[in-house]
Amino acid sequence: MLNDTTNEAGVAPTLTEDEADNLALCERRVALGLESFRDAGLALQQIRDGRLYRATHATFEDYCRERWHWSRQRAHQIIECAEIASELSAECQPMVDNERQARALASVPAESREAVLKEAAASGKVTAKAIKEAAAKRQEPNEDPPRVQCGVPEDAKARAHKITRKVIALADDLAGYLASLNPTADEMEQAAAMLRDCASRLEANAKKLKA
Repeated sequence: MLNDTTNEAGVAPTLTEDEADNLALCERRVALGLESFRDAGLALQQIRDGRLYRATHATFEDYCRERWHWSRQRAHQIIECAEIASELSAECQPMVDNERQARALASVPAESREAVLKEAAASGKVTAKAIKEAAAKRQEPNEDPPRVQCGVPEDAKARAHKITRKVIALADDLAGYLASLNPTADEMEQAAAMLRDCASRLEANAKKLKA
């Protein structure tokens, strides 16, 4: 909470009448937009960029934690997803109506997002999984997945391809799951450490197999 007459940036914490009205409007948009990630994210962005939280909180992180019970990482994730959805053309925006879809698009280069969405739509319902699959196909435009005939054992290339695709999908799902828990920075660091430990064990097993 702020008690001083100015904050660390030297800006008076008292909001102007217009800023107070804008903050109230943005907070209504966040509250009403909890089921509409795009509107909630854009409203949070206005609060962050305009420092509209400064009358009651020293930092945006404090504001998000105390006002909305979100970590700073979670708030920035919502903002990022809203930005991604809003930057799409009018044709593609309706295809992204939930945050999970936007998170899947976050790992796709900006210039390829609309093409990926259209490819996902061509295969059926545009889900986060469909977006990831369409993005993965575009990463290997000149190489079809190795085909495995019924009754014929997989060769090393086919197995490696299958394992790689599965690991990528699991990693994306894990990232989305962790984000949904609104983790703190310490919790994220702990999760990262556990994943590094898991990777080390996999590398050790690989070396044993090669020995």
